[in-house]
Amino acid sequence: MKLADQLTPYIHACFTGLWIQTSEPDEAEREIDDAALARLPRGAHLLNVARGGIVDEAALAAALGDGRLAGAYLDVVATEPLPADSPLWSLPNVICTPHNSAASRGNEARQVEIFLDNLARYGRGEPLRNEVRA
Repeated sequence: MKLADQLTPYIHACFTGLWIQTSEPDEAEREIDDAALARLPRGAHLLNVARGGIVDEAALAAALGDGRLAGAYLDVVATEPLPADSPLWSLPNVICTPHNSAASRGNEARQVEIFLDNLARYGRGEPLRNEVRA
């Protein structure tokens, strides 16, 4: 079963947008296609900071162009940089950044602070900050 199919009940219940932040296994190529985009409520936004190939860009451009989606923020695209002839460039409701969503003022200092705090916590046998358990 496709990821988009599994998310359908949640999309209808609570999403006014779709934030994509995942790795892209080979089987996820163009996982967010026209059918997946159609499940989003009219006027939703799509944000992709995952992998470009997970979104069917032609389907995305169509959904943005006809108003089904209100906008898209793309930090990643299937071909980087986005080709000059991509229809996404001409859409006013698309923000495309150069695959640098992690870059922000003060980010390096925050990373160092968290690392040093976690190192001390680890040494004391305490739970780590921002720990993710699978």
